[in-house]
Amino acid sequence: HGDFGSADPARDAALAAWLGPALAPLVRPGALVVADRALTTTPWPAEPLPPGIAPGTYFMYRVPACPDGPRVGNGSRGEPCPMRHSDGIGA
Repeated sequence: HGDFGSADPARDAALAAWLGPALAPLVRPGALVVADRALTTTPWPAEPLPPGIAPGTYFMYRVPACPDGPRVGNGSRGEPCPMRHSDGIGA
């Protein structure tokens, strides 16, 4: 969840444009990303808001899950599948 809105719309827009690509290598497949500003450069599909949440107050995006499930790496943590995007966003 990112709650970074301020009284400065230009600052918020610049931060939102930066945040989508910055998060891409950090989030796991299947993750839900929530922010109080629209992430205009995210490669992920938007999710509908839960009932009772006013449109425009929050924005939700779902990181696509790996088609074959998470890959297991060395150690106890699973290794995410490679996320490739035509615009270069992702691992």
